[in-house]
Amino acid sequence: MNGSQPEVQDVGSMDKVCSFCRSRSWHSENISCCASGDIVLAAFPEVPQDLSDVILSPHVRDNIRAYNMAMAMASVGHKNISLPDGMFVLGGKTFHRVGSLVPADAAQHAFAQIYLLDTEQASDRRRDVLGGSNGQSSLRRDVLSHLHRLMLQYNPCVQQFVAAARDNLPQLVWRCSDDISTMQMGALVVQSGSRRDIVIQHRVRCF
Repeated sequence: MNGSQPEVQDVGSMDKVCSFCRSRSWHSENISCCASGDIVLAAFPEVPQDLSDVILSPHVRDNIRAYNMAMAMASVGHKNISLPDGMFVLGGKTFHRVGSLVPADAAQHAFAQIYLLDTEQASDRRRDVLGGSNGQSSLRRDVLSHLHRLMLQYNPCVQQFVAAARDNLPQLVWRCSDDISTMQMGALVVQSGSRRDIVIQHRVRCF
């Protein structure tokens, strides 16, 4: 590499539209997204208007990546073997850190555990996590508080996590499924018949 610029690859616009399911792909792709209409998925439910209003507000759109990370239930992890010239290189497997239902002793709430805090505490914790080294954050407390309440109201995964933690269940299990129409939490599989259930223990040390 030695500071050289890699060749730019342009595959064009993602404007090839399936006449059956209306999915989009690039023109160079040759995929069978719905087996010519044989696979019919249920329509996505409408996004609640109050949630849509927040997500599409100018401030949130301008900072959507930061808000997405702030409200996420897990954190992406990987082995970074990047080169000295700054090019990012991913080594090994990527994975998601979820943690446990409740924090380990003396540990601060992280990831999905933040949903167990009251609204104001949760907003402060998210700003601390994403405040950067100088303690500054582009995230507004009022927006974080509103999103926190909306996620508790509308997101079934958040609701299940919070209920399991508060009921002191020994673990929460999200089952995977080969049925892509359900797209359950653990639905990503290597091959048909393999299982990727997500099991979250009540309390473990989070690395």
